[in-house]
Amino acid sequence: MKKAKLVKNNKKQVEIEKDSYSLKNLLLIILVLVITFGIFYFITTLVIDPIEESSTNNTATQVDSTKIILNNLLDRKNKEYYVLATKENKNTQVNYQGLYNDYISKYTSEKDSLTFYYVDLDDALNKNYISEELNISDEISEIKLNDDVLFKVKNNKIKEYFVGSSDILEALSNLKES
Repeated sequence: MKKAKLVKNNKKQVEIEKDSYSLKNLLLIILVLVITFGIFYFITTLVIDPIEESSTNNTATQVDSTKIILNNLLDRKNKEYYVLATKENKNTQVNYQGLYNDYISKYTSEKDSLTFYYVDLDDALNKNYISEELNISDEISEIKLNDDVLFKVKNNKIKEYFVGSSDILEALSNLKES
């Protein structure tokens, strides 16, 4: 009889060992899952939440309606306005853009001044209008620019234009006098 009991004890012992092995594996899997979720939570709170906070802040976004592409040169709602088309000139020591802005801000601060629109010729959307030769036309598709240009537009037609920084500065200085 002792032998039978011994055999039964061995089976119970084997079953207990199998159960403890399965329990260890289950606990290990749960531990790995908890650590994985913890890492994802940590990454989410440190990386994604600050990005969402910065992109969802409650400050009003302002759209600069004075910046246009050259394709829109003649289709502004105003009856009469100016368009300054410039590109960054890295080869000169003079900051012409700053000078233009000084004259324009003085002019636009006056009563009854015309609106100014700006075209960035360095913008990829304006690359089709850059050429070695200058061609000014009331047909947008025919316009080719090789330098800074100030346009005066009236009734959707180019009334006059000034090419090059010296002519533009002279025209802008005359604006504040008129």
